[in-house]
Amino acid sequence: MKSGLLLQYVLLALLVIACTLQLVRKLAPGATQRWLRTAASACARRGHVRAARMLEHLRRGGESGGHCGDGCSSCGSCGSGKAEQTQRIAAPAARPRP
Repeated sequence: MKSGLLLQYVLLALLVIACTLQLVRKLAPGATQRWLRTAASACARRGHVRAARMLEHLRRGGESGGHCGDGCSSCGSCGSGKAEQTQRIAAPAARPRP
C-alpha cells in the first residue's frame, strides 16, 4: 500500500470519528457529560493532569449556551432580552400559476 493512500485513509478515519463524536454530543448531551466526567476523573487518578483538564474543558463547553441549540439570545434564557426584540419575517405566500 502506498504511503499517500494510507495517509488518506487515516485522515478520513479521523474525520469520521470527529463527526461521530460531534453527533453523539448533540443527540445525547447527558450521556456525553457523564462519559467526559468519568474519563476526566480516570485521567486525574492516573496522573494525566493535562488530559483531565482538556476533558473538563470539553465537558463544560456546552453549559453556557442555555441548551437551546440556536446560540445566545435565541430563547431568552440568558436574560439578555434580545429574544423578544428580534422580528421574524414571514415567507411570502405562494401564488398559483396562471
